[in-house]
Amino acid sequence: MRNYAQTVWFSMITAYYMKNVIYHLILTAQAGHNYVSYQNFHYFFQFSFTIIIIIIIIIKCKKKFDRKLHYKISTNSKRIKINSQI
Repeated sequence: MRNYAQTVWFSMITAYYMKNVIYHLILTAQAGHNYVSYQNFHYFFQFSFTIIIIIIIIIKCKKKFDRKLHYKISTNSKRIKINSQI
């Protein structure tokens, strides 16, 4: 759990700095035409970043759930084998 929290924290910090870099790249690419307002860009970035984090959490939980389910299935099949031998 600690490694997962560190990964999320590191990605959040990286994304915060990358947001400014990407924004300035867009502004220079537009050659001074500032029709992408910083506020809209900030909201869009927050929204997309939140969706990415939610997807990552869902994938992690699904893997953990699959592992638990697989363990339950395997232990049940072992029990059935033992019962059938008796």
